[in-house]
Amino acid sequence: MHRARHPESAGVRGMGGYTTTSPRPPVRRQVRESIPAVVIGLMLLLAGSALLFWNEGRAVHTSHSLDEGYSAVRKVISADTILEENNHKLVYVWGTLLASPVLGDETYGVEINAVKLKRRVQMYQWIEEESSLQPEETPGMPTDTSYSYSKAWRDKAVDSAAFNIPWGHENPRSIPVASTVQMAESIQVGSYHLSQPIKEMFSEYIAFSGDEQPEGEDIKLHGGMYYITRDIYNPAIGDLRIQFYFTGRAGEVVSIVAQQVGDTLHPYITSNGRELLMVQAGKRSVEEMFSMEHAQNRFLAWGLRLAGWFLMFIGLTCVSNIVHSLVACSSLLRDVVYMGLGSANLTLSMSASLVIVGGAWAVYRPGLALLILIVAALPFIRAAANHRPSSNSRRPTPEYEESEKVMRYSKHPESAGVARTSRVTVTAFLKRYSMQNVVTNILKAWELVSVAISKHTWRRLTPELCAESGGDAWSVEEVQEEALKVCRAVSDCEEVQKQDLVEVVEDDTMPEEVMQ
Repeated sequence: MHRARHPESAGVRGMGGYTTTSPRPPVRRQVRESIPAVVIGLMLLLAGSALLFWNEGRAVHTSHSLDEGYSAVRKVISADTILEENNHKLVYVWGTLLASPVLGDETYGVEINAVKLKRRVQMYQWIEEESSLQPEETPGMPTDTSYSYSKAWRDKAVDSAAFNIPWGHENPRSIPVASTVQMAESIQVGSYHLSQPIKEMFSEYIAFSGDEQPEGEDIKLHGGMYYITRDIYNPAIGDLRIQFYFTGRAGEVVSIVAQQVGDTLHPYITSNGRELLMVQAGKRSVEEMFSMEHAQNRFLAWGLRLAGWFLMFIGLTCVSNIVHSLVACSSLLRDVVYMGLGSANLTLSMSASLVIVGGAWAVYRPGLALLILIVAALPFIRAAANHRPSSNSRRPTPEYEESEKVMRYSKHPESAGVARTSRVTVTAFLKRYSMQNVVTNILKAWELVSVAISKHTWRRLTPELCAESGGDAWSVEEVQEEALKVCRAVSDCEEVQKQDLVEVVEDDTMPEEVMQ
């Protein structure tokens, strides 16, 4: 009985030959079924928000430190002269590097006058590779894991005891020659000595080798590297390969921005507690150095912003079912989602990321922060504008008030079996609109049609019928006379009288307006 009266119910086939979709499961059930994904999504959301918040704080403080340093830096005309007036001030110095003593390795006959000398040692060892294969014919069977072994150069000792098959694949427990980094004790730029933090900033290593073949039969120089082996082309397990690198060679020109403390350059501490220290190769102007630091800060900030947004996007994707269920409850959020971006995850993650970014810049650069927040709110502003009633809408005239009553049922789709929501799409309406709904709506609409609308409509459609008698309508007597003639002609009976027609008409259930 319920299906007969409510053909729009789930699983009922209507007169159109379609099957309606089942109702969406409740929010609680969706949450219960997707708890793992929701938990992972929330963790990713927290991680993305924390990364964005930390990154913006770092970017703001770095930019503030750079601006503060640029306004306070003092240019040193000559690095050979130390001015006492610049003591404990931020200074800009450029000049050639001076390093002492000379760095070297006597075993391999290598020496160089530089800030650092690095020795990299690799050993030829067994390595294990694991591969897993899942049989396609039997997906329920366990995976087939296989192990393969090969030889390669490695910087650290590989523990062969942890191999799946250690027999026949033994490696030495340690590398007999250690990798080392030597640093010159005294580094200067003109008369200025460099502190330890500045020395550590020299990190761009360049490979090099000695000019002479080292002593010893087992040490061989080939391709800029030193091999401790009997055969370079067929090394054995445990053979060594050594390569040397340097950075900051004496005689090179460098530019430095640091704090002068006596005759030594140290990192400069800004008002927000961050260290300001710049070391660049070549002669650079103050403007170039600070511009490059700003560019690096922006590049790092945008990279971390994209990473934070991606984490938030993945997090929202994990809880997308819950998000869509909540969005469906609000017409405003629904318009935000379907405004053209096509994805709630994309829209919400972008807006949330921009809000965090704009909030971090609110104090330091309020104009930029306001612009970012406006961009973040654009999807919501546009959706709100779509919901605002138009001020140019005209009020219906009395002439159309009656016809508006006829259209009332089209504005109430629940009469056609469509669930009432704040906004019904055409696709959803047509999927549940059956022929029974059509007939029902026609009957309800016809009941609202008044006699005045009928007379007005027929006079507009057939004005000639009203103009046959000079534009006036027929009287009751004239109608009766014409009807009597028609009855006598059809029935071929002259006994039919006018009173007989009146009795028949009075017995019929016709509206009183027709009889008048």
